[in-house]
Amino acid sequence: MASPSSGPHIAIIGAGCSGLAAAWALRNSPAKVTIYEKSRGFSGRAATRSAGGCRIDIGANYFRVETPAVKDLVYHQLPTTDLIEIDKPVWTFNQTGEITPGDPLLDSEPKLNYRNGISTLGKLMAEQLSATIHRSAHITSVARRHDQWRLSFQDEREPVLADQVLITAPTPQAMALLAPDLVIPGLSAASYHAQFAFALGFEDAPPEPRPYHALLNLDRAHPIAWLSYENDKEGHVPAGQTVIIAQMAPSWTQTHYDTDQDEVARMIEQHVRQLQPSLTRPLSWWNGQRWRYAHPHTPLDDTELAAWETDGLFFAGDALTGKGRVHLALQSGLDVGARMA
Repeated sequence: MASPSSGPHIAIIGAGCSGLAAAWALRNSPAKVTIYEKSRGFSGRAATRSAGGCRIDIGANYFRVETPAVKDLVYHQLPTTDLIEIDKPVWTFNQTGEITPGDPLLDSEPKLNYRNGISTLGKLMAEQLSATIHRSAHITSVARRHDQWRLSFQDEREPVLADQVLITAPTPQAMALLAPDLVIPGLSAASYHAQFAFALGFEDAPPEPRPYHALLNLDRAHPIAWLSYENDKEGHVPAGQTVIIAQMAPSWTQTHYDTDQDEVARMIEQHVRQLQPSLTRPLSWWNGQRWRYAHPHTPLDDTELAAWETDGLFFAGDALTGKGRVHLALQSGLDVGARMA
């Protein structure tokens, strides 16, 4: 069994925004920090991929900096060379597709992204961390062994011992990681919305004039929950293309979750064209993502979870904030990282 050679060992499960932010808060700590991420990328739902010759944000559309700590991280501690701001507002629409201006006060905070996509945020943190990062590391069990924690893996690598463990995965996945003798009833209180996010590419220029970047469904009665134009992000879409991101309502997603993705894309295209009738060109390409744990219904009561911190077991992420917001995930990670330090 492998264990740290000297000094305390902190294991962080998940290289999403909260896990990376926790490691950032620990970067000057004498502890050995190791991050284990089961996927190949960073940033969790702040995800970017390439499709149709474009860069598309297939999860979170942008992020804000609504707390002093997050603002300092983004503007002063991380490089800002490729940081961009979306200057158009978010408008709203209802069940019938009627589009109206949004709330200027709610839309007054800067909407930030990066030229190469929102996942750049996580990559910038990862590049400057002294932590060891293991990607494609699928942990199967977290168990208490005397005064340490034992992490077991799906592959043939040896188990690892850690003095402290931070779990940032959605609570259903977190519960599945815990050994049978670790019962934390408070985790089961969190439930999540599933959500389809699809990018639709059209070989024509964006319809103009268009006074908004995105449309938000307020009455929660439309199949589309969110629609936005990737064209408004500098560096994402080449000239001569229109790329629309459609995030579907959780109820619609649940109904069609196991439907063939080609059929899902066709249905989403129809809903998008009804909401944006100026889109007249044929669809050139699409790229979709099924987010099983897109965002939580309500936040967890962290009182019971906090009791485990004396034993070295910590939690962070969306479940503790109650909303799927990048800046809240970052703040959650910064807070727990400070406590671990």
